[in-house]
Amino acid sequence: MEDYPPSYTEHNLPLVLLLGLSPDSLDDGSSTAQRQESGTRLHIQSPQCESERARHLAQHFLALDGTLAAWNATALPGPAATMKYRMRSVGRTWTLAPRKAAPPPQSPDEGNRQSSPSKHMELHSTLSPLSPGSPLYPDGIMTPMWLAKHQNRVPCLVIAFFEMSMSGGSSVDDTIISDINAVRAALLRSGCKTKFAAILLSEKSIVRAPELEDRLTSIRRTASLDSKVGLFFQPPMSSAAEVSTFVHGIFNTLQPVSVEYYRDLTKHARRKKARSFVPVSTVATSKGGPQALSSIAWNARYEVKLGVFAEFRSEMDVAERHYSQAIEDLFNVEGPFETTPSWSPRFDEVRLLSDVIAMRVVRCQLWNSITSGAVQSWSNYRVRMQDLVDRRGKGTQTYSWAAWESRWAKTMSELVQRADLPALKQSIKQSVEDSSEIMVPLTYAPPERTYASVDRTPPFLMLHHPGYWLRLATSATRLRWQRALKIPEEDRLPPGQSPASALVERSNAYDCYLVPEPDEEYDLSGKAHVDHMSSLSELSKASAQELAARGQARLAAELMLALARDLSRVERYAEVLEVLSPLYNESYWRQDHWLLFGEVIPLLNQAAQAVGDSEIVLATTWESLSDPTGLAPGSQAKFTHCIDEVAVRGGITVADYTDHQRHCPITPSFAFAESETFVGDSMGCQITLSLPSSARAATVTLSNISLRIGSYRPIDLVHTVDDAASGITAINLHERDGNLLGNCNLELRPGQASTMNFTLVFREAREYRLKEIALSVKTDRFQLKHTLNNIEHLQAKDWLHDDEGNGIRRGLHHHETTAVTVLPKPPKLRIALVDLRSQYYVGERCTLTMRVTNDEAESVTGSIRQIHDESGDTALSIRWEADDREYTGADLYPLQELHPDDSALLTLSIQAPLDAGTHAIALDADYTLAGEPFTALKRTLTLEIVFATLFEAKFTLSPALHEDPWPSYFTSFSASESPEGVPHLWRVGSKLRSLADSSILIESVKAIVDHVGEDASCQIMDLDRLDQVTLSSQGVFERAFQLLTRKGSLDDRSPTAVELSLELTWRRQDNDNVSTALVPIPRMTLPTSEPRVLCVHAESRDTGADVVLQYHLENPSSHFLTFAVTFEANDDFAFSGPKHRALSLAPLSRHRIDYNLLVHGALDAVKGPGGPGRWIYPGLQVVDSYYQKTLRVQAAGNGVKLDAQKGLAVWVPASTEKR
Repeated sequence: MEDYPPSYTEHNLPLVLLLGLSPDSLDDGSSTAQRQESGTRLHIQSPQCESERARHLAQHFLALDGTLAAWNATALPGPAATMKYRMRSVGRTWTLAPRKAAPPPQSPDEGNRQSSPSKHMELHSTLSPLSPGSPLYPDGIMTPMWLAKHQNRVPCLVIAFFEMSMSGGSSVDDTIISDINAVRAALLRSGCKTKFAAILLSEKSIVRAPELEDRLTSIRRTASLDSKVGLFFQPPMSSAAEVSTFVHGIFNTLQPVSVEYYRDLTKHARRKKARSFVPVSTVATSKGGPQALSSIAWNARYEVKLGVFAEFRSEMDVAERHYSQAIEDLFNVEGPFETTPSWSPRFDEVRLLSDVIAMRVVRCQLWNSITSGAVQSWSNYRVRMQDLVDRRGKGTQTYSWAAWESRWAKTMSELVQRADLPALKQSIKQSVEDSSEIMVPLTYAPPERTYASVDRTPPFLMLHHPGYWLRLATSATRLRWQRALKIPEEDRLPPGQSPASALVERSNAYDCYLVPEPDEEYDLSGKAHVDHMSSLSELSKASAQELAARGQARLAAELMLALARDLSRVERYAEVLEVLSPLYNESYWRQDHWLLFGEVIPLLNQAAQAVGDSEIVLATTWESLSDPTGLAPGSQAKFTHCIDEVAVRGGITVADYTDHQRHCPITPSFAFAESETFVGDSMGCQITLSLPSSARAATVTLSNISLRIGSYRPIDLVHTVDDAASGITAINLHERDGNLLGNCNLELRPGQASTMNFTLVFREAREYRLKEIALSVKTDRFQLKHTLNNIEHLQAKDWLHDDEGNGIRRGLHHHETTAVTVLPKPPKLRIALVDLRSQYYVGERCTLTMRVTNDEAESVTGSIRQIHDESGDTALSIRWEADDREYTGADLYPLQELHPDDSALLTLSIQAPLDAGTHAIALDADYTLAGEPFTALKRTLTLEIVFATLFEAKFTLSPALHEDPWPSYFTSFSASESPEGVPHLWRVGSKLRSLADSSILIESVKAIVDHVGEDASCQIMDLDRLDQVTLSSQGVFERAFQLLTRKGSLDDRSPTAVELSLELTWRRQDNDNVSTALVPIPRMTLPTSEPRVLCVHAESRDTGADVVLQYHLENPSSHFLTFAVTFEANDDFAFSGPKHRALSLAPLSRHRIDYNLLVHGALDAVKGPGGPGRWIYPGLQVVDSYYQKTLRVQAAGNGVKLDAQKGLAVWVPASTEKR
């Protein structure tokens, strides 16, 4: 926007003058204008405020200046809803611009004819088209001086600063009052409606100096100041925050006053616009002279004024409407563009005004975040102006139009930059851990709501970043330069050397709007007054910088390449190197194979040749060997002499490249013959070099090739002249200075491949990978080294075999051909188990016999170690056994010398854990050969032994009758005796199922008390003697025993908790090792204080009954209990005994009730305990009379059981049944 007057393009802010403070250093031309014009002078007699406090206050006032702020509604500094101002600190004096022009001079004759010539003459503004002294007289529309007048000369607010000295007394107050009245009177005389306010600075506050309040009241009343907006008082303030709050408070108060000033100007302009006639000039226009403005031109002038005043008020939407209407008036069919001749200077003035108004329309829309609307306004104005220039101007095929397009695109770029729109930024978090956000620039802003409703918004209607518009400006600048070069020589002559007819034709052919004449645009000497190339370079670099910042690297690179072409065309080779060197050093276009950059190398090579940069000449010539189409024919053929004509600083040019920096014209590939090998074995390697057939060089001779393979010694292949220049070459490597050196012919011809084979022997077991291949070329002028470390590009997929001079390619089986795994030398010592069973059992003591066999060609010595997990409760107990000795607790067992094909037997004893599980045991044999005592070999055998559960157990618990008498409350105990609790007898039954895979022998079974509750005793009694039992797989074994529990105290009524285990001693049938298995019995909680009913089958004596049942009612509690006993009749038998009875039991007592049963006849006999018989089901009901709780009758002896459905069952042998 520098081509336009600054006052046309700057954003208009309300002007505020600060009188009485130190003047600022801003120079905007207003001082010169004050000296040139005589306006109303504002002056104060009071001393200038120059104290430290006044300087701080001035800084806070000037901080509210919004001249350099971004042109948007949200980016301006300061509190919300606060206007920004143009702040000027002008000292003690300021001259306002004159409001009316001076009356025109009159001749004496006219004075005689008119008695009072100037009495009825209407005077207008000095910048009005109606004033003869105005630059717009008589048909101009607008001048930049009018905007400069309101922006820099006429303030909306004048703030005067005075210091109230405590020592001056009334004289100081009188001076302040006089200055205030003088300034206000001067403002009134000027005709401006500028507002006035005064700020009084005091050394003390009113609290410390109460007399200040009277002085302030006196000043306000005498000067007739408004207490709210006319007079402000600042006491001493200790912090900058207080000063800032004070200043912001003042402007929050004065903001309506400032807005009202521009509203008054708006009303005045609107009244003038509403007039129904064209205003008359101060002096009548002579016939044949320029005519006055048309009504449409006057409307355009007032619309511009209204838009500017709205912009002063920060009402950008209102300003946009007025500016848009002004453009419509200018382009009207009767507007200035259609009525003003194109040769007239006024036509260019209207174009200038139109450009500025269109720019302001775009700025207003960007201010309100109407991004797509701004782009559409920019595009529409460009189309309308193009049509106007084609119709009314000199056409759009001139360098002037190209300059306008460049200027218009650059203006859009600057508008977007100054707007600093949030829509062109995106806020993202730095990381998941870090909650802070960063602003990322976007390529274009999303369309606003009006355009978002459209199905698809065209890309050209979206607001792009400044680099996009700078790119358009670059293209237009290049077009201007090209058109300037096409100017004919006769038009490039200076006006003094051209005939008049040629000048007339030139003026009709060339449009010079904001551009120089053709003879200055590009003169005969070939040196243009306008440096097109510098402008093109500046725009290209700025655009590329913006594009690169938004990730558009390709577009930025394309711009720089186009700039390099232009610079090379004008032979500015130093700048070509500056532009292309960063681009050439980037590697992304090489990796992406971007064909557009095929001309980068020839351009750079040409520039380097001209400048004398040998490093770039060498680099470009070397890289061009793979694509020689860009350089001149024969350039590659003399590669070794490419820098002979270039002066080399330092004698020899040294170049060191990598495949990420430069493209290598030679393609190497490498492969190992196999993916795995062993220490000490030979591994075949093959490297192939190829030069593309497109290379026009005769040959390329490498001086040497260096290979780096992991931690292996460096391998160097040195060039040696021989007859074999291609095909397959076998190389014998020999050691020199710690490296492996080989000789071969490294002369490469285009389209041919050279393959070299060599072998390596690895001495360490690890993985080896190819790290890099370095190609070197050395001459007497340069040393070039190109290192290739992109392993993916170095992998060979095939292996080339020599078949009678013909190369045959065979595919490699391993995918990663540049890596080999070197394994340790394979051990030949064998470890085999002799008698490993498929399954072992918990608690079993087992032995593992292993045979160690020496399959090596030499004798071996070493040791064997067993490794197992020793952590946790299920750890194994393992020890070695050999020669009647046990290595208890030792993991290492010495291995005596074994001759070839000899073997040794070792035994490992294992005590199985008590819990089932799978355990891993590793047997590591570390040994050495007799011929290689320092080479350690290792053989490992890993076993997984499963220890399974031997038995599946089920347990039953039932009460039994203990026949010993109970202790009684009626028995006297001495003080030293402590009566024991009631004894309880229980029957525990076990049913074991064998889970072994073969038969086992059970030697013994016994129950073990693991835990019993406190203050209780537990005694286990076997019911019968057990002999040795053979239990087959899935066989069942039953065993029962009795449990006697007793509390330590008769008063202890708590249940008794008992934990038992079943200990079984067993062995396998084919093994004498006896093992012990522990089967845990679930925890049992035995009640001791609950009443119960026990039934036993007693022997029939002389009663003649078939069955005698004894029911024992027990009351182990400490309460008297009463039971209702009822024996139910049954069709299967007859009984004698009480049918109904009430029974009372004292505490700690029991009672027996007998029933004699006579069975009715014989039913079908079944097999039962003791022979054939049958089950009968007598029913006895015992009910607790108090709790109404029915006690369950429990079986407590042989021949009695509980049935889940029928209740108590009694066995009646067949021999006792009566008919």
